[in-house]
Amino acid sequence: MKICIYGAGAIGGYLGVQLARAGVDVSLVARGAHLAAMKANGLKLLIGDEERVVHPRCTDNPAELGPQDFVIICLKAHSITGVLEQMQPLLGPHTRVVTAVNGIPYWYFYKHGGAYQNSTLEAIDPGGRQWRELGAERAIGCIVYPATEIEAPGVIRHVYGDRFPIGEPSGEVTADVEAAARKARPDHGSGDVGAMPEVVRGHLVLQVHGGGVLRIQEEFIA
Repeated sequence: MKICIYGAGAIGGYLGVQLARAGVDVSLVARGAHLAAMKANGLKLLIGDEERVVHPRCTDNPAELGPQDFVIICLKAHSITGVLEQMQPLLGPHTRVVTAVNGIPYWYFYKHGGAYQNSTLEAIDPGGRQWRELGAERAIGCIVYPATEIEAPGVIRHVYGDRFPIGEPSGEVTADVEAAARKARPDHGSGDVGAMPEVVRGHLVLQVHGGGVLRIQEEFIA
């Protein structure tokens, strides 16, 4: 299984270490001093008194990596449009896109079943480019529960949490979701698979000003 983490910051780096330790062929897209440190010394994850170090492929040029089975996006939702062209080499005919993003993901109304079904969100996805160029049909939703931080370039500190519930926007449990879930948990177990109306649409985690977290529970009536 080939997985690329696009945006290997605090959460992306945490996932990168755990996936590499699970035997996944994982690559990381990053930039700046963080990228330089990972290339020179590997990526270190600090969990309590334990240090976990891995040496995955790291780059700022996704074209070096080729098509992936899964691309996990760990960016702010509104910033994805700015890197759509760079992401294209990662997308093969069967690639799935897992949105571990801060904010409402571009696919939010895909197969929603309500009055806004298949609508795009202009504030997040201007002109619907993410919807078209990533493809709503590729999307797998993800809620990020862990808290992590970059302690130094190439070093991630785990604060708490380890769950990444995922699922299809339609609520189906598919082979792709089950395969991703098996790798998404730090214990390499079965992961969390759920129907999207309850898992993602029902428990949005939004990053707000001041570094606070606002958890909004929404219920939609078809």
